[in-house]
Amino acid sequence: MPVLPSALLFNLELPILNLTRIQQWAEGHRTILTGGLVAFTVCVVAVTALRTFKDYSVPSNEFDWENRGLSDFHNGTYYPTLAFRNGDNPYAASVVDKYLMSRSAPLFSPFVFILHLPFSFLDLPQADVAFFAYNTLLILLLAFAAIRASGASFGWLLFLTISALILVSRPGHITLFTGYFTAELVLGMALSLHFARSRPALSGLGLLLASGKPNFIIPLMLLMLFRRDWKAVGYGIAFCGAAAVAGVLWLASFSSVGEVVDGFREGQAALHADESELPINTWTRVDLVGMTAKLLRANPGDAVYLSVMLGLLVVPGMALWRLSKHGYAYGASGLTGMIIAVSMLLSIYHHSYDCLVLAVPWVGFAFFGNRVLADFSPVARWTVVVLAGVPAVNYLSTMIVRNLLKLDQSSWLWQGITMINGVCLFAALVVLLIAAFRISRANSAATSGTAG
Repeated sequence: MPVLPSALLFNLELPILNLTRIQQWAEGHRTILTGGLVAFTVCVVAVTALRTFKDYSVPSNEFDWENRGLSDFHNGTYYPTLAFRNGDNPYAASVVDKYLMSRSAPLFSPFVFILHLPFSFLDLPQADVAFFAYNTLLILLLAFAAIRASGASFGWLLFLTISALILVSRPGHITLFTGYFTAELVLGMALSLHFARSRPALSGLGLLLASGKPNFIIPLMLLMLFRRDWKAVGYGIAFCGAAAVAGVLWLASFSSVGEVVDGFREGQAALHADESELPINTWTRVDLVGMTAKLLRANPGDAVYLSVMLGLLVVPGMALWRLSKHGYAYGASGLTGMIIAVSMLLSIYHHSYDCLVLAVPWVGFAFFGNRVLADFSPVARWTVVVLAGVPAVNYLSTMIVRNLLKLDQSSWLWQGITMINGVCLFAALVVLLIAAFRISRANSAATSGTAG
């Protein structure tokens, strides 16, 4: 029987549905359904493009919160990469005086600028269009990766369905709209997790692609070590280290290593001084420190973020360690992939657009649970599907809704709304960890019984 129809029904085994009849209907109308999904996907991309260029962010040294179309591409990719190419330190606070950036680049890996060098050779209008098209293709590739990570056969109807779901999701939409490079990071993460055991060198290249942001690569590598993906992490450290050193040496050739490091410090100081980065002033944070800081109206420093991250990764790490002892569910789309994705989001500074990392494991849970989730309770599975799916459909925590409701940024109601994603992700992690420890105990008991 074709995998497509049952996948589209999320493998629901409900007696109220006549699955055979529905499958037969889907097969008989495959052409119409495929055409409809193609039209829908094109419309979603077109509407997003119209919104992006309607609310286009004109490059400036002052950030315009009302017009954010491709703002992240301009401030985080295009102009920093152009500065990097010209030998100017994109991390230094002084770089904003020379380029049309509202602030210097955050502490991205220099690999970000190396990767995006081709865009810096285009004039900005050309680069805008090219990057929007490139980002769209990456999201389509992410849908393909989600199918292959589950071990399922490719089907156009299935592919278009998953692509459309990602494109209309909050993380997918905001990635295209603001021009963030999140899709690159997520594809790198999927690559690293999927090939960690079978092709560790390729997994290491995935880690290089995911290394753009420290809050991605640090927890990802740590959790992969807990999962005993030793070789993959070793390759990743080598590749990431080489790219970072090459980038620093390139910038140092125009000044000195000391000046480059001073530029890092300048930029970080300016970032911490930016009030828009305070947890109480953001509406997209999903991490536990960000939510706690909202409640306490505090502003944690880097030391707090790093120490809390290490503490929060211990229990998920223990679960991964115990599961890996029994060779359970390696890859990107199963239980360990979902634990890693949710733990990353909760453990350190992350926004709603970073929830794109949930795409691959969520598709695995929702579409292919019977294939990728051995010994996993159906109730727990669907609880995780719903909770982890909230950030994808939650359009309440947006500036548009805040303005419609006429809520003050600091009001408790608004702060509560902005914490919905994080609370649901934390609940999902609790369910995942309970299931993981239960499964590992059962496997240990079975192993002991066999040995006895």
